[in-house]
Amino acid sequence: MPGRGPAKERAKPARVDTQASRPCPEYGPGFVRVEGSSACVRVGGAVRAEFGKSSRNGTGSAAGGMAYLETRSETGIGSVRTVIQARGQLERNLPTGPYRY
Repeated sequence: MPGRGPAKERAKPARVDTQASRPCPEYGPGFVRVEGSSACVRVGGAVRAEFGKSSRNGTGSAAGGMAYLETRSETGIGSVRTVIQARGQLERNLPTGPYRY
């Protein structure tokens, strides 16, 4: 159209990796093989947020989170399993009991 500037270039779509992750069915669901090795890894976690009213302290909030990393591999001396897990909780005037994910 007259009076308009030059046409803008369209943004190129992000490159999609065509190689799918290789699952490790021998260790169960969620494990994928690390490229170039025989090790398999699984990563996961959870987040929890709570807002409410306490009978003692008025209103408040609480939040918690958990993350884990698990690896498994076969070595010359047998199976090796590594698990790293971290949890955290923050409470602001809302006393809650211990909880499980």
